Amino acid sequence: PIGSYGSYYGGTFDGDGHTVSGLMMQNEEGHEAMGLFGVVDGATVKNITVEGSLQDETSSAVYIGGIAGIAQGSTSFYRCSSNTEIISGEQTYSGGIIGAIDSSGTLSVEQCSNLGSVTGGYAGGIIGQVGSSWCNLTVTDCYNKGDVTALCEYTCAGGIIGCGSEMDYGDSLKKF
Repeated sequence: PIGSYGSYYGGTFDGDGHTVSGLMMQNEEGHEAMGLFGVVDGATVKNITVEGSLQDETSSAVYIGGIAGIAQGSTSFYRCSSNTEIISGEQTYSGGIIGAIDSSGTLSVEQCSNLGSVTGGYAGGIIGQVGSSWCNLTVTDCYNKGDVTALCEYTCAGGIIGCGSEMDYGDSLKKF
């Protein structure tokens, strides 16, 4: 993945409408964050489609997203699409676009879509988990057409956001 804890991606990535196909990752080495980007912080990611497969073979907490495993800081995703099969374990946070948001910044996800299946502990079609009550999150004009499955009765799944335990939904979800 591009970016990790301690060495996150913080720039602007414009895919210019291109597709990254054949993205294949199997987490056998204990990576904490998987996706085209592992960890993004203060970044802009736009105009990109990802196709492939992401699998976690470990039993530790892992963040997996078709575009980014973890999003932090003031980050935006615009016109990103994923047709990635995500298969992970009970302790994972998995999303078609973003595995988890752990941020105190302003984060926006706009005109993004997921077509791939997402299976994990906390699973969402767009975002697996929103883990910060300090996050100012806006999700606008996004959709999910992939199957979303949570593996346990004590975890959660959702078509857009899998788990938002510390989230005030207010006006943050718009135009569905």
